[in-house]
Amino acid sequence: MKSLAENEIQPSEIIGVVGDVHQMGLDTAPEPTVYWPHPELVMSGMTILVRASNDPLAIVSRARNELQHIDPELPMAGVATMDQLVADSLSRSRFTMLLLGIFAVVAVVPASVGLYGLIAYSVTQRTQELGIRIALGAQRRDVLRLVLGQGTRLTLLGVAVGVLAALAFSRLLSTLLFGVSATDPLTFAGVAAVLALVALMACFIPARRATRVDPIVALRYE
Repeated sequence: MKSLAENEIQPSEIIGVVGDVHQMGLDTAPEPTVYWPHPELVMSGMTILVRASNDPLAIVSRARNELQHIDPELPMAGVATMDQLVADSLSRSRFTMLLLGIFAVVAVVPASVGLYGLIAYSVTQRTQELGIRIALGAQRRDVLRLVLGQGTRLTLLGVAVGVLAALAFSRLLSTLLFGVSATDPLTFAGVAAVLALVALMACFIPARRATRVDPIVALRYE
């Protein structure tokens, strides 16, 4: 197997077409490649692929015997399964993604706690206002709906800004991802849902607590 740009040979008959092959790794684009029978393109090395229905390593000795039967002077160097080769080619990318995943979790946890604390403090500061509304005849569910509505609008605004910022930086991760897009909608939706849930809970818990306070006590709240 050689690249078209690296070989100048006589025209050959095409007997079949195969799909794209990532010869140099999953992180590189497939290049135009052709295959010739070994007698027509003799090389110093050769790779033999063997398909097994069970454990591939269990047939290594049989494959070595068959190779020795064909040519006793032909040595068999490295032996590896396709899973091992793919894992080795992705080891650096997996390590990088593992570090990024750890950093992401470490960042999400304090961000969620900080978001909860900020919104909860903001709602708690409105305890007197909520008490006045209840004293003037507002139903507790109406007050709760008011606080949740305001919190929801702020949450949606923050999530929208965060998604746009994440999309802007998604190209930096495109070279580390395989089989999934850097703008994977499920990932974006999951992270946005978690942060939105934290923000809504931050609004709901203190607002619900404030609506249960006696209006007289709320009016005296400092």
